[in-house]
Amino acid sequence: MSKISIWPDFIKKENIRDKNKRRPGEEGYDPSTLYIPSKEKKKLSGFLSQYWGIKKDHFDSVVWFGTCQWYFVLYHDADIVNKLAQTKLKICFGSTGFNIKDREFYFDLLTKNGYESSNTNSIIGIK
Repeated sequence: MSKISIWPDFIKKENIRDKNKRRPGEEGYDPSTLYIPSKEKKKLSGFLSQYWGIKKDHFDSVVWFGTCQWYFVLYHDADIVNKLAQTKLKICFGSTGFNIKDREFYFDLLTKNGYESSNTNSIIGIK
């Protein structure tokens, strides 16, 4: 049985490129940006399209995505948060979330460990 990946191909280690299509290790590589191929953009839902529209320009920061009373971190960012918090926050479909009342705890934790983080609120509902 093959494993179905929920991680987009463009963030898999072997496919990561910056906005100028340079790979990690190549001269001039910019870790703060991410190249997302047009065909991959077309596959994204409204929520993920909005998320990646922000994350592609802040790839080296942990991006928190707020909707209603929850903040979500996705993919690599979810792994970072769970590792630092030493929690067992559920990672479901490449994301983990927490109630907005816990926001300060997680932002402080990231800052104390040298991570930049930013947050935004979704203008598109999750379906």
